[in-house]
Amino acid sequence: MRIFVICLVGLSVSSCAGFGVPPPQAPPLTPVDIEQIQSRSFASSAESVFKATLGALQGLGYIVGNANMEAGFLSATTPREVIDAPRGNGFIEALLAAALIGATLDEPHPYGGRHHVPADKVTRHVRLSANVRQRGTKSVLRVSLVEVLDRASGRGQTSGVDTPIYDRDVYEKIFQRIEDELFVFEGLPTQTQEGN
Repeated sequence: MRIFVICLVGLSVSSCAGFGVPPPQAPPLTPVDIEQIQSRSFASSAESVFKATLGALQGLGYIVGNANMEAGFLSATTPREVIDAPRGNGFIEALLAAALIGATLDEPHPYGGRHHVPADKVTRHVRLSANVRQRGTKSVLRVSLVEVLDRASGRGQTSGVDTPIYDRDVYEKIFQRIEDELFVFEGLPTQTQEGN
């Protein structure tokens, strides 16, 4: 009987310990994996891809900050979303709550310009950088996305967390929009072409 009880306790403990083990995680992405997610090749000139990228990002709601066609570089951000942070919790708890709730509070600044974020608020936006380069007859576009979560303290200081985005679906949405812009840009004749 004593052996039976010991075995039963041992099985109970080992089965309970299995519940605390996190599920296996996917192996970390290699630099080659990341480049494959973030890059796309187009059978168009670098100038056409650059212009299509600019148009696509504006169509997706990004605010373009810098665009240099000669260098083939542009940067953009999404508008900031203000997310309520639970009072009394720390920054990590606020970030977790913001990620879980996903709710936003629309607080536009009445006069434009810099938006003041009250204390105990977390803001979220996405930073994007893109680089276009010519490779023979094709152009290669690489897009990098970073999610930025910031928290304003009561003393006017902010702290934040930047997290790279590697979700293939997010990049595919952007690349598809760029392909659509390229089709419109290169596939449809302009007014000057029609008049000749």
